[in-house]
Amino acid sequence: MLPQPGITEIGILTRFKATFQDIRRLFFGNRSRYIIFAFFCALFVLVPAWLTNGKVNDRTVAVSTITCGLTTFFVWTFRDKLVPYIQRWSWTPKWKFITIGSLGALWAEFVFWAWEKALGAQGVAASPNLIVDWLVTMPWYMIMVFLLWKVETKHEYGMAAVIVLGGIYELGADGMGGTVFKGAAGLAMLPLLPLMVPIFMIVYSIIVLPCSVLLKDDIATVRAADLTTRKYGKNLYALYPLLGMIPYYILFTIALVA
Repeated sequence: MLPQPGITEIGILTRFKATFQDIRRLFFGNRSRYIIFAFFCALFVLVPAWLTNGKVNDRTVAVSTITCGLTTFFVWTFRDKLVPYIQRWSWTPKWKFITIGSLGALWAEFVFWAWEKALGAQGVAASPNLIVDWLVTMPWYMIMVFLLWKVETKHEYGMAAVIVLGGIYELGADGMGGTVFKGAAGLAMLPLLPLMVPIFMIVYSIIVLPCSVLLKDDIATVRAADLTTRKYGKNLYALYPLLGMIPYYILFTIALVA
């Protein structure tokens, strides 16, 4: 069980207070975290603007992002309660990791689809049909989570770094990949993508953070037992999951040529 001093058998308000303290440490303490906070300043501007600008698609993205973020918030707050249940699973740590990450991905796609339907938006979710949405997106998510397992069992990353990596992975997928797939209209949005990184970090946090924190001890054990040579640096190796987008680019290229 993960050692979490002070948040074992305690009240909900105390748990929330501890989580807010963790969020404060995420933003402050060293130069890298100040940079994270600078990125999140864009989030504090974009989300309220989208909620109030009258465009239903923007409101849908904003509300969906908030929903994903709150889900991650609650998983982090009650992580010490969830770990014992995960430990009872008879699967290997790798398959637990992939399952938890994939469930987070299913939830994120459902959230965007459900809010799209509720608010009457169009084109926010990958497909207006939830099953088709999952069929299109889940292969990427499962590949990404599997490769993230490879990354975290090779090098140690803090939870703040994992959240940032989630944003980078969505930048490469829904950001760069999505704009390319949309053609000229999407390419016109490329200069705005850096502003979207905080949104990406919040959305993908429900995919990358729960599996990383709930299996933190298992990941550390596997990493310690890995005696193979680290061929690539920590920062470069962290981009490994982006290779999961290659099949999508190949299929898109084939569709253009056909």
